[in-house]
Amino acid sequence: MAPAPPLEPAAQAAHGVVAAGEPGAAAASAAAAGGAAAAGAALPSAEVEDAVRRQQIYDAVCAGRLEEALQQVDQHYGLPALDASPGLSFRLKVQRFLELVRARAPPQSILEYGRAQLAPAAAGPEDEELLSDAVSLLAYAEPEASPCGTLLLPGARAELGDRLNGALLAARGRPLAPALERLYRQAAVTLDELRRAHEPRALVLDLHTACMGR
Repeated sequence: MAPAPPLEPAAQAAHGVVAAGEPGAAAASAAAAGGAAAAGAALPSAEVEDAVRRQQIYDAVCAGRLEEALQQVDQHYGLPALDASPGLSFRLKVQRFLELVRARAPPQSILEYGRAQLAPAAAGPEDEELLSDAVSLLAYAEPEASPCGTLLLPGARAELGDRLNGALLAARGRPLAPALERLYRQAAVTLDELRRAHEPRALVLDLHTACMGR
C-alpha cells in the first residue's frame, strides 16, 4: 500500500498535531475551518451541500440516531441508494436493534423488532450469524461485556457510518473519499476536540457557516 500523502496544515491540526490547549490551538481550528472553506469555494455549491449533508448523516449514525440518518437518506438520496453496498440495509436494521439493546429497552420490545425487521431480512449465512450475535446480547445484564459486546463499541457505529457514506457517494457516482469531505471531517474533528477543551474561539466558530458562507 502506498504511503499516505503529507497532510496539509489544516489536516495536521485535525489529526492532533496541534493539541487543544497548546499555543496556536485556536489558530489551528481556524486554519482547519478556513481550509475547508477555501476548498468549498472552489467547488460547486451543490457538491459542498452534499458533503455537509453526508457529514450530518454520518454524525447521526455515530450518535446512534439511526431513524434520523435514514430519514435524511430517504429525503435526499432515496433508500435505493443503500443498494450500492450489498447487505447495508440489513446492517442498518441490526444497528437499530443494537441501539435498543444499548438503551436498555424492554427485552420483549427488542425481540419483537428483531422478529419483524431482522429475521425476514437475513439473506444468507453472514446475516444470520450477525443476527445471532446481536440477539445473544440480550442474555447478559451487561451486554457490553459479553463475547459479542464489540458490536456496541463506538467504532462499530463509525464503521457503519463510513460504509453508509460510501454507498451514498457511489449512488452519486463520486469517489469514496473526495478531498473536500476529508478536509471537512478533519476540521470537524478538530473543532469538536477544541470545544470539549473549552477553547473560547473554537466555541464561537460555526464550521457549516464557514464552509457554506451562510
